[in-house]
Amino acid sequence: MGWLDEKLFLAILRPRLLGPVAGANLTDASVSLAADADAPLTWRRLPASTLSGNRVLTLSTTGAQKGQQILLTRDDAEAFTYTIANGGVGGGNLLVMPVSKIGHIRSQFDGTNWLRVESTLP
Repeated sequence: MGWLDEKLFLAILRPRLLGPVAGANLTDASVSLAADADAPLTWRRLPASTLSGNRVLTLSTTGAQKGQQILLTRDDAEAFTYTIANGGVGGGNLLVMPVSKIGHIRSQFDGTNWLRVESTLP
């Protein structure tokens, strides 16, 4: 975990969110990600120097429970976008992380769709 990620997580997010599960790092692929069944918060990182092209990560509704959250941290500052898409019936993108920008997004499942709760990126 990078210094900035650790400080952000410990100082801001952990006190507000219970039971984060930090799973495997994200890779250079367009994938679908499901929330961890036993945790109110699932956390995944996209490490530095990972992307070799524009990618889309779709938040899956399979097994998701209302109120569950997913936190995604991008440490990669390569010249590619990283799009976070809602896998629910409403579809659409929650965030297109701009090229060369490090940041995070926290999303919450409302029982049907994933919604953007907060982000350090516009």
